[in-house]
Amino acid sequence: MGRVKLTLTDGRVIEMLRQHRWPGGVRCIYCGSSRVVKNGRAPNRPYLQRYLCTNCRRQFSGLTGMPFAWTGCR
Repeated sequence: MGRVKLTLTDGRVIEMLRQHRWPGGVRCIYCGSSRVVKNGRAPNRPYLQRYLCTNCRRQFSGLTGMPFAWTGCR
């Protein structure tokens, strides 16, 4: 039986985290509102979607508030 090599790209990992964190759709991590719109992408990580909450006007991404958000892993 041969080995199976599984390769996950940064973008795929971010998508998996987003689906796990917000199974019913993206919600603001600050106020909990579902009134969230896409707000571009992180300049140094083009696979990382940024969001803007139209309720509290704060910005966040799928990694904001996660333990490894500031690890520098790219």
